[in-house]
Amino acid sequence: MTANSHLPSVSFAAQLQAAQLLADTGREAPCCCRVLIVDDDEDNLMVAQYAVESFGYQAIPISSGHDAVFAALTQAPDIILLDIVLDGLNGIDVLRHLRQNGIRVPVIAVTALVHGHKVE
Repeated sequence: MTANSHLPSVSFAAQLQAAQLLADTGREAPCCCRVLIVDDDEDNLMVAQYAVESFGYQAIPISSGHDAVFAALTQAPDIILLDIVLDGLNGIDVLRHLRQNGIRVPVIAVTALVHGHKVE
């Protein structure tokens, strides 16, 4: 479970709602994109996987940083949704390993951390 897991996952809820709206239109997915989803919170992982698959994309759900590095190197994702607060190898370290190994796919950082100050 991630730090601050008591906070609602608003971004995933919004993704889920958007996925449902797309599914209701009966439109086909724009491509066969492979999305690597990395989160050690099982609920967040399932919601993100559902949202990604609802858009017609292929989800690759992973629950640890070490497994994420391996999956990125072997499964060739088109984009990565990466939780920052992971047990063991955290999201920042995962990203470092990916870049050091030549993985240049876009990465979207996903976190439930909330700070009271402005980040520049």
